[in-house]
Amino acid sequence: MDDAVKIADEIVEVMRPDMETNFKVCSGYVLSSIPGHLRERGFNVEEVEAIGELQEKVERSYIRWCKEVGVPAERLEDKRRFWTLLEWVAERRGLREAVVKTGWKSWKQKWREKARRHRFS
Repeated sequence: MDDAVKIADEIVEVMRPDMETNFKVCSGYVLSSIPGHLRERGFNVEEVEAIGELQEKVERSYIRWCKEVGVPAERLEDKRRFWTLLEWVAERRGLREAVVKTGWKSWKQKWREKARRHRFS
Protein backbone atom coordinates (compact mmCIF):
# COMPACT_ATOMS: atom_id res chain seq x y z
CA MET A 1 0.00 0.00 0.00
CA ASP A 2 2.95 2.32 0.60
CA ASP A 3 4.08 1.59 -2.95
CA ALA A 4 0.61 2.48 -4.23
CA VAL A 5 0.90 5.92 -2.61
CA LYS A 6 4.38 6.38 -4.12
CA ILE A 7 3.00 5.49 -7.55
CA ALA A 8 0.11 7.92 -7.08
CA ASP A 9 2.63 10.65 -6.22
CA GLU A 10 4.60 9.83 -9.36
CA ILE A 11 1.42 10.08 -11.43
CA VAL A 12 0.64 13.47 -9.90
CA GLU A 13 4.19 14.64 -10.60
CA VAL A 14 3.98 13.62 -14.26
CA MET A 15 0.39 14.84 -14.79
CA ARG A 16 0.82 18.16 -13.02
CA PRO A 17 -2.94 18.34 -12.38
CA ASP A 18 -4.65 21.48 -11.16
CA MET A 19 -6.82 21.44 -8.06
CA GLU A 20 -9.95 21.02 -10.21
CA THR A 21 -8.79 17.60 -11.42
CA ASN A 22 -11.02 14.77 -10.22
CA PHE A 23 -9.11 11.56 -9.53
CA LYS A 24 -11.07 8.32 -9.73
CA VAL A 25 -9.48 5.63 -7.60
CA CYS A 26 -10.61 2.01 -7.43
CA SER A 27 -12.15 1.17 -4.06
CA GLY A 28 -10.10 -2.04 -3.74
CA TYR A 29 -7.95 -2.75 -0.70
CA VAL A 30 -4.59 -2.36 -2.41
CA LEU A 31 -5.38 1.26 -3.33
CA SER A 32 -7.24 2.13 -0.11
CA SER A 33 -4.57 4.52 1.17
CA ILE A 34 -4.53 6.62 -2.01
CA PRO A 35 -7.83 8.58 -1.67
CA GLY A 36 -6.94 10.02 1.73
CA HIS A 37 -3.40 10.80 0.61
CA LEU A 38 -4.60 12.67 -2.48
CA ARG A 39 -7.27 14.51 -0.48
CA GLU A 40 -4.58 15.62 2.00
CA ARG A 41 -2.75 17.09 -0.98
CA GLY A 42 -5.90 19.07 -1.86
CA PHE A 43 -7.20 17.00 -4.77
CA ASN A 44 -10.76 15.92 -5.49
CA VAL A 45 -11.06 12.14 -5.25
CA GLU A 46 -13.90 9.82 -6.13
CA GLU A 47 -13.70 6.18 -5.10
CA VAL A 48 -15.10 3.93 -7.81
CA GLU A 49 -15.69 0.22 -8.24
CA ALA A 50 -13.90 -1.51 -11.10
CA ILE A 51 -16.74 -2.95 -13.18
CA GLY A 52 -17.52 -3.42 -16.85
CA GLU A 53 -14.89 -2.14 -19.26
CA LEU A 54 -12.65 -0.90 -16.44
CA GLN A 55 -12.70 -4.34 -14.80
CA GLU A 56 -11.85 -5.97 -18.13
CA LYS A 57 -8.89 -3.62 -18.59
CA VAL A 58 -7.69 -4.35 -15.08
CA GLU A 59 -7.95 -8.12 -15.74
CA ARG A 60 -6.03 -7.85 -19.02
CA SER A 61 -3.35 -5.74 -17.34
CA TYR A 62 -3.08 -8.25 -14.50
CA ILE A 63 -2.67 -11.15 -16.93
CA ARG A 64 -0.05 -9.20 -18.89
CA TRP A 65 1.83 -8.45 -15.65
CA CYS A 66 1.69 -12.12 -14.62
CA LYS A 67 3.24 -13.10 -17.94
CA GLU A 68 5.92 -10.41 -17.54
CA VAL A 69 6.98 -11.83 -14.15
CA GLY A 70 7.15 -15.33 -15.59
CA VAL A 71 3.80 -17.03 -15.00
CA PRO A 72 3.24 -19.34 -17.99
CA ALA A 73 0.34 -18.15 -20.18
CA GLU A 74 -1.42 -21.54 -20.09
CA ARG A 75 -1.66 -21.30 -16.29
CA LEU A 76 -3.57 -18.04 -16.60
CA GLU A 77 -6.41 -19.46 -18.69
CA ASP A 78 -8.23 -20.71 -15.60
CA LYS A 79 -10.51 -18.11 -13.96
CA ARG A 80 -9.19 -19.24 -10.55
CA ARG A 81 -6.10 -17.07 -11.06
CA PHE A 82 -5.56 -16.48 -7.36
CA TRP A 83 -4.89 -20.20 -6.84
CA THR A 84 -2.85 -20.43 -10.03
CA LEU A 85 -0.56 -17.61 -8.94
CA LEU A 86 -0.29 -18.99 -5.41
CA GLU A 87 0.69 -22.42 -6.75
CA TRP A 88 3.23 -20.83 -9.10
CA VAL A 89 4.78 -18.87 -6.22
CA ALA A 90 4.85 -21.97 -4.03
CA GLU A 91 6.87 -23.91 -6.60
CA ARG A 92 9.83 -21.54 -6.05
CA ARG A 93 8.72 -19.49 -3.06
CA GLY A 94 12.11 -17.98 -2.21
CA LEU A 95 12.46 -16.60 -5.72
CA ARG A 96 8.84 -15.67 -6.45
CA GLU A 97 7.52 -14.39 -3.13
CA ALA A 98 8.52 -10.86 -4.10
CA VAL A 99 5.76 -10.74 -6.74
CA VAL A 100 2.93 -11.30 -4.28
CA LYS A 101 1.29 -8.61 -2.19
CA THR A 102 3.68 -9.00 0.73
CA GLY A 103 2.09 -6.01 2.45
CA TRP A 104 -1.18 -7.92 2.42
CA LYS A 105 -1.86 -9.12 6.00
CA SER A 106 -3.34 -12.45 4.96
CA TRP A 107 -0.19 -13.26 2.93
CA LYS A 108 1.83 -13.14 6.12
CA GLN A 109 -0.85 -14.67 8.35
CA LYS A 110 -2.16 -17.46 6.10
CA TRP A 111 -1.05 -17.81 2.49
CA ARG A 112 2.69 -17.65 3.05
CA GLU A 113 2.53 -20.75 5.25
CA LYS A 114 0.22 -22.50 2.79
CA ALA A 115 2.67 -21.70 0.00
CA ARG A 116 5.49 -23.07 2.16
CA ARG A 117 3.58 -26.32 2.63
CA HIS A 118 2.23 -26.11 -0.95
CA ARG A 119 -1.25 -27.29 0.08
CA PHE A 120 -4.17 -25.17 -1.06
CA SER A 121 -7.25 -27.23 -0.29
